[in-house]
Amino acid sequence: MIKPEYDDNWPDDVKALYKHDMEEFWDKTLVPNKWNQYKNLLDTYLRMAEPDKSLDILDVGCAQATLALLLAEQGHNVLAIDLRQESLDYAKSRYQSGNIRFLQHNVLEVELTEKFDLIYANQLIEHLVYPSTMIDRLKSMLKPGGKLVIATPNHSYLISGHPSFTELGDPQQWEHMQF
Repeated sequence: MIKPEYDDNWPDDVKALYKHDMEEFWDKTLVPNKWNQYKNLLDTYLRMAEPDKSLDILDVGCAQATLALLLAEQGHNVLAIDLRQESLDYAKSRYQSGNIRFLQHNVLEVELTEKFDLIYANQLIEHLVYPSTMIDRLKSMLKPGGKLVIATPNHSYLISGHPSFTELGDPQQWEHMQF
């Protein structure tokens, strides 16, 4: 993977991606605990992908696509999906090798003909008003015997002022904020 070069002309959301990228992946000295946590998470995800076997993998809500790019470099066939084209453009600037495709779309609406051996939805479900809809949708995209990996921050562990899902009340009142 190619280390990105900062561009002052980037929009603010791409600058934020770059900042996270530096903290999580490229420069351990910036926020050591964040770097270690992300490295451990990536190592776990990469082991799940069976490095000795080429899998068809979907990375949903890929953001800067660090995981997707690493999986492609390991020899997997990867489809990286995100709602934001600017995130995908940033991810493409880091591409070095491997079989990866980038698709700007909402995974709840996209029609894919292919099925996947492994689907990652990392820190995405907490942004949805109807998380079970995404789970059902992603399960339908799996090959027989495929695996779905969903991860979210632990609400009880994190110091957060945000309500838990059950504390939100009627989900319809939050639909305008989804995504």
